Amino acid sequence: MHRSAGGLLGSLAVVLTVCTPAMVAAQEPPVPVRVRLGGQAQIQFNTTSVDEEEIFPFIDPDEDIPASMFETRRIRLSVAFEIADWITGRIQPDLALGDLDLADAWVNLEFDEAVQLRIGQFKKPFSLLFLTSSSLILPIERGVRIRALDLALLRDGVPLTVLDGTAVLGEEQRMLDALGYLGREIGVALHGDVGRWGYDIGIFNGSGADKLDENDGKSAAGRVEYRFSGVPARLGLAGSYRETRDRLFGGPRRDLAGVAVSLDGEWGDFFRPGLHVLGEVVLGENLVDGERLWGAQVWLALFRALRGRRVEGIEPVFRLSYGNPSSARDDEGWLITPGVNVYLFRRNRLSLNWDAYVPGARGADAEHALRAQAQVYF
Repeated sequence: MHRSAGGLLGSLAVVLTVCTPAMVAAQEPPVPVRVRLGGQAQIQFNTTSVDEEEIFPFIDPDEDIPASMFETRRIRLSVAFEIADWITGRIQPDLALGDLDLADAWVNLEFDEAVQLRIGQFKKPFSLLFLTSSSLILPIERGVRIRALDLALLRDGVPLTVLDGTAVLGEEQRMLDALGYLGREIGVALHGDVGRWGYDIGIFNGSGADKLDENDGKSAAGRVEYRFSGVPARLGLAGSYRETRDRLFGGPRRDLAGVAVSLDGEWGDFFRPGLHVLGEVVLGENLVDGERLWGAQVWLALFRALRGRRVEGIEPVFRLSYGNPSSARDDEGWLITPGVNVYLFRRNRLSLNWDAYVPGARGADAEHALRAQAQVYF
C-alpha cells in the first residue's frame, strides 16, 4: 500500500507536534548534582597489661590475649552528594578488620538554615566528644579501650552491670556508649542554626546502629549550643532518652528506659595555634539497675605550628575521664591519657597515647595500654 507525499508530510507533522514538548523538556538543563568522594584510614598498634593467666577462669585456658597487636581501627569510604543546592547527604561504610558496617547513611533537606530535616542513620545529638569526628578527636580513642579490661575488673571483684552483653565500665564515654545514650542510630532529626544558636533534636529506634526497633517505644536525643562572638568558644546542653529491651541470663526480655543530661563546651579549634579544650559533664540513670550515674571528661591540647616541609605542627595532648555507672555499686574509675599528635598535613597525622585506667574499687589493680596510630584523611 502506497501513501502520497502529502499524507506522509501530514503524518510527520503530527509526530513532530506530539514529540516536540518531550524533546524540549529533555533538553532542559539537568538538576545540578555534585558528588564528592573521600575517606579515612586509621591503622593502630596497641598493647594491654592484662595477662590471660591473671584472669583465669574467666576465659578458656587455651585462649590467648595478645599483649600487642596491629589493627585497622577505621577504614571508611565516603560518598557525599548535593542536589539542587538544598538536598545533601552522605553514605559512609566502614571496612575495618574486613567487616562491612554502615556508619552514616542519611539525607538532609535544608528548607532554611534554621529549619533542616535529616533522615537515615547518623550520630544521635548527644555528647560533644562523641559528635566530634574521629578524624579530629585529640586523643586516639574517645574513651577507655584496653583489651580484656572488663575481665580484669571482674577478677578484682568490681561489680559490673551488663547490657546486651557489653559491660558498663566506669569511664565517661564507655559508660554512655554501653548504655546506648550515644551512638549512631536510624531515625529523623530536626536541626538548624539561628544566629549564634544551634539546635538538633531527633527520634530514633533505640536498638543500636543499623538495627530495627525491638519494641513500641522510641528513643530521643537533643542538643542546643551557643557559639560566642569574637572568641573560639561554644557551650552546649544536651539530653538523651533511651528505651530498649534486654535479655538477662537467658530469662524473659524486659523493657528498659533511662535518661541522661550533659553540659559540654569547647575553647579553641582544630589546627588553631594555642590552647584547645573540650569537656563535658553528664548525669543520668543507669537503665539496667535504675541507679544514678555521673561522669566527666576533659581533653587538653596545645597546638604549635611548624614550618617544616613534611611536618605542619605538633600537639601535646592530655585527657582525664571519670565515670561512675551506678551509685549502688563500687564500679567507678579514672582514665588518664598523656600523648602527642604530629600533623603531616591537616588531618593526616601520627599519634602516640598512653592510657592508664585506675579503678575506684578497693584492691583493684590499675591497667594500662600504649597505642600508636597513623591516620590518613582525604
